[in-house]
Amino acid sequence: MPVEAYDFDLLVGVIHHTPHPERVVEQMRHYAKPGTSIKLMVYYRPSWKVFWILVGYGRANSGG
Repeated sequence: MPVEAYDFDLLVGVIHHTPHPERVVEQMRHYAKPGTSIKLMVYYRPSWKVFWILVGYGRANSGG
């Protein structure tokens, strides 16, 4: 069965774990229809997401 083109791509916290993120982006272009919305989210060390994780699960709750 051939792969169909996408209308919408959503990658949350995934692309930065691949050894070659630029290849992922190229593949997304290849399989996207004209006008496709592509939403990406990558984590960066000094980010609100990392702060939220540390406060909820990390050092902030460990008592030290």
